[in-house]
Amino acid sequence: MNSINLKIEGDYVNSFIYSGLLFLVKNGGEVIIFDWRRLLNKKIKKREYREFANNCSITIKEDFEDIAFDLEENEISDCTLDKTFLNFWPSDFVIYSNVLYFSGQSGVEAIALDFNNKKFIEGNRKFIYSNRAYKLASAKHRGIAIAAGINGVVLKSINKYLDDITPPKLLEKNSIDIEWGTSTLVINSDFVSSVDFFEKMPNADFEKMNRTEKESYNALKISRSLEREMPGYSWSVGNRLFNMNESNVRRSVISQEEGDEKFKVKEVKIKSEYYSFDNFDSARSGSFGCVVDLYDRLILMNDYEIRELGRDLTKWKVFPRAKNYVNHLHMIEDDCLNIKIFARRDMISRKFGISPSNIDA
Repeated sequence: MNSINLKIEGDYVNSFIYSGLLFLVKNGGEVIIFDWRRLLNKKIKKREYREFANNCSITIKEDFEDIAFDLEENEISDCTLDKTFLNFWPSDFVIYSNVLYFSGQSGVEAIALDFNNKKFIEGNRKFIYSNRAYKLASAKHRGIAIAAGINGVVLKSINKYLDDITPPKLLEKNSIDIEWGTSTLVINSDFVSSVDFFEKMPNADFEKMNRTEKESYNALKISRSLEREMPGYSWSVGNRLFNMNESNVRRSVISQEEGDEKFKVKEVKIKSEYYSFDNFDSARSGSFGCVVDLYDRLILMNDYEIRELGRDLTKWKVFPRAKNYVNHLHMIEDDCLNIKIFARRDMISRKFGISPSNIDA
């Protein structure tokens, strides 16, 4: 395996990388914006490695063994761009259209970001949902999906001014885990997953619409109320839908031709003498393959192997909708954030991952 590994010392509970900015949430609720490029310059001396860490489409010309860098907390203080505080423990954290969304016991709080100045807009933050919230998912032109447990799934289409573009839509499905695909919303609950199909995302013409036209566009319209349920756990990346049930993974490519949702299904058997997949918490895919949370350890499945990535993690995250960072894996450990950036042959997994060129962010 070839990867660049960067450990950042600190007591963190969550993280996110977005357009050259690294966001870290500390235990206690402090949210910090770091300049990602400046942070890379601290330890990584080779320019092509730094460029690759910020954009995975850049080719590294030479082979290398795994590279590891450690950054102490006091070393990155001059990379800080801004800070703010949360009043609750965040269950999940996503960024969509220059707005940060945090879910938790109190609901979902949105904090607007002044991207040009790389600062929070403290006067532009509010709760967009006021009941218990678990997972969050975002998608281009769709807005935010909120897994609200027994209260269902709440779909909100929000603009950068934190104004509601369309009224919230409620799907009456118990869920604590959701994920957007290109045209699907995957909802997991009690060992059963369901897939709701949405109308195709608008093409480039959407970008030409004025604000009034965008507000009138209903990006949350379910396509003919079509829904599929399947046993096991499911997740989506791009136009691929994965369903895992014990030692079997069903990989589907979803096409929407002439208005019909069609599945092209291929089954992949999981063969491992070291790990059992009878009981697991969640799974997600990056370009490098599928990451499976077995509760006490994190496992990677790609085209070449099944191997362990870490144990007893506080949080982990991949970025399947980020073209520049789809090869990144964030793992929150007891005393640091461990960022693993996959390169070379591990960068793209044809069985379990997605190519950066196929991302519709």
